[in-house]
Amino acid sequence: MKSLFSENDIVLPEWLEILLEKVDRDTVQELLAEHEEYQTFCAKRKELLNQYPVIEKLLDDNGEVRISEQEHQAVLEYLQVRDKIENKERLYHYLYGHIHCYEYMKKIGVIKHENQ
Repeated sequence: MKSLFSENDIVLPEWLEILLEKVDRDTVQELLAEHEEYQTFCAKRKELLNQYPVIEKLLDDNGEVRISEQEHQAVLEYLQVRDKIENKERLYHYLYGHIHCYEYMKKIGVIKHENQ
């Protein structure tokens, strides 16, 4: 990963990988608990995977796969739903990053008041 402020690579400590996994789990849990649109997307993804097992075969397996027009439409819909889920997760990761940064800056005294 490149630094925003230089051409140098950023070397992340191992503990940060553990933290990122926790943030990822927490993000998904919160979205599932609090965000109706995200819940709908996840339910639709599950429905499509159950109704069209060829989707997993197409995405996970090697080799030739033949699909019908209806299955093709289901694959396209699945990809759209998956993108919406991933975009929502990315947005929340981004927002949590700002929240965590703000909390840390307050803790170390860089920010002294709520309005800064």
